[in-house]
Amino acid sequence: MRKAIFLFLFVACISFAQYYDIAIVRANDSTVQSLVYDDNSTSYKDNSIENPDMNLRICAMQASDLQNKYVGLAYADGFDGDYIILTHFPARATNITPSGCAYLTLEISSFRAWYPSIPYVFISNSPSLSNAERWKLSRLRGWFIGNYTLNKTQVGNAVNITVTNAIEDTGAGIVPDVDYLVVGLVRYNYTTMDTGITSVNDSIVLYADSATAPYKIFINGIGPDTPPYVKIITPEPKTYTSGTIPFTYQMFDDDDIASCWYVLDGTRVDMPACGPAYILNVGSGSHSLTLYANDTTGNVGSDSVSFIVGMAAPPRPPGGGPPGTPYYRPPIVPPPPPYVYFTIMPENINITIDYPKEGKANFKVSSTAALENVSCFVRGDFENYTTVEISNSNIPANGTIEGTITVSMPPIDILDYNRGTVGTLQCTGQSSPTLISSALANVYLTINKPTFAAEDRSVEVIIGESKEGVIPFFNVGAGNSSAINISVEFTGVYSRFVHVVNVTEKLENGQMGLIHYRVSIPEGFEPYVYRVPFVLYENGRILGSGTLIIEAKQPPITVCKVPDLLWTIIILLLGLIVSIYVFRRKQREEEERIARMSPAEIRKMMMELKGKPKGRLQEWWEKNKKPLKYAALTMLLFVIVWAIVVWSLLKCQ
Repeated sequence: MRKAIFLFLFVACISFAQYYDIAIVRANDSTVQSLVYDDNSTSYKDNSIENPDMNLRICAMQASDLQNKYVGLAYADGFDGDYIILTHFPARATNITPSGCAYLTLEISSFRAWYPSIPYVFISNSPSLSNAERWKLSRLRGWFIGNYTLNKTQVGNAVNITVTNAIEDTGAGIVPDVDYLVVGLVRYNYTTMDTGITSVNDSIVLYADSATAPYKIFINGIGPDTPPYVKIITPEPKTYTSGTIPFTYQMFDDDDIASCWYVLDGTRVDMPACGPAYILNVGSGSHSLTLYANDTTGNVGSDSVSFIVGMAAPPRPPGGGPPGTPYYRPPIVPPPPPYVYFTIMPENINITIDYPKEGKANFKVSSTAALENVSCFVRGDFENYTTVEISNSNIPANGTIEGTITVSMPPIDILDYNRGTVGTLQCTGQSSPTLISSALANVYLTINKPTFAAEDRSVEVIIGESKEGVIPFFNVGAGNSSAINISVEFTGVYSRFVHVVNVTEKLENGQMGLIHYRVSIPEGFEPYVYRVPFVLYENGRILGSGTLIIEAKQPPITVCKVPDLLWTIIILLLGLIVSIYVFRRKQREEEERIARMSPAEIRKMMMELKGKPKGRLQEWWEKNKKPLKYAALTMLLFVIVWAIVVWSLLKCQ
């Protein structure tokens, strides 16, 4: 079933105010790749038997230059003129990396390329692709390998063209599933004299500017042997305030670029690679620049520009510079695809800070060309906390150096940090005094902070009394974050009821801590359920909360139940009997003592009694007071025992 197509006419003057770095890359490692004809799918489809899964990689000077742009891959013959885009297009660039790159899947109908072509990438603010910028793919940036044969006759300025065959990457003829072809007469600056839509073995008449005007015939972007197309985008013919200027350009050729170089103020500099953007490093004054490229068949193309620099660039210090210290950084240019010549690996660098520790990540920088004065630094909201160390400031040809990014924040800054967590690592190195190579990697910062989870706790307290207890809490923060300076505060109007005895001060991630407290409800408060919120802090920052629920109760009224105590009289009766026994015994002992007294002792005793009042009761008391004392003490002991027994039998609540 033949796919539906839309035919758009686009005629405009192309401006290259915006620079894009565009390539077809493998989805698994972003290496530049060209598609070949897959016999099974009879197309140049990616993710097939003969082709890997592919992405269209587009990078801009900054992410905002690409965000929400509409992107189409079209078959055209020049920077203007007719083009074909199949349905299900355009794609929209919404996921832009910090380094300013978007990766668009090729698994879309119009990206499958049913016939050989060197597509143009259309980039527009509109889904209709109106006023789109066209960027042509090439062997430098990946393409769909193949060609066409044609017959041509010309009468005056009328050119009759018949495409006779489509040829796949091995040179064998193929019958395209979709045989619509964009055929055009193209000037050497890749603008179109005339263009039209045709198919294999169908003649089309196009008109040149004149009978003698030179042109090239292009079919789906594939043309004859021509000099490389070279167009300098920056520097522009104007005055710059700094001597470090992005060096961006378009450079492509169907026969592949063999080498490239530039002549700056009469001095030739060979470039390490011909695709990526660079940074020029020049002094103040007027400058003339000519960029050259030659292809594998010996054709040479060039473009020139003159510009002025108001002041020279300051020297670039090695390394990333100390935290918080401003220092000069060269401008950003879109990064080349990995492994082109100057690469930071991995392309995505992840750094994790587990509070209160610092975060580190290692990376490598490789270059196929020798580079000196290599410097790497991080750009982003967290750059002032970042240092970058590299193992060497020079990279030999086909060499690699290692580096480490360290993000170190004071604990309080970690807890308070709420700014951006994405940035870029830029590494630059000089391949010549005037040419600076630049590579970018994405830096993603993850900050894991502790968080406390505490359950609400209830406690019953008698008004006028105190009670101690504990409240458990857990560090449920992200990653391996730990707490090092925990404190707790009870808040609200009833916080005076609660005194913090102590709290766990340090807590690893996932572990439990305890709040030891003492609750006291002063007398005079009514029985009530009092809710006392509490807040858990780490270094003075609130990271958790909970509530202590206090149920205050009145002191209980004591009620005693008196059991049957009649049997306890036995204790008293026994005491009486023992007391009488003690009295009798002591009485006899006293009589025996008197009987043993000498006459002199008896007279003395009688003399003592003579002066006291006489009476039978008094006489009896004087005679028996000692036995009575012993009997009374014995009875007192039995009374005490009786009282203890009775008290123990009483039940009071």
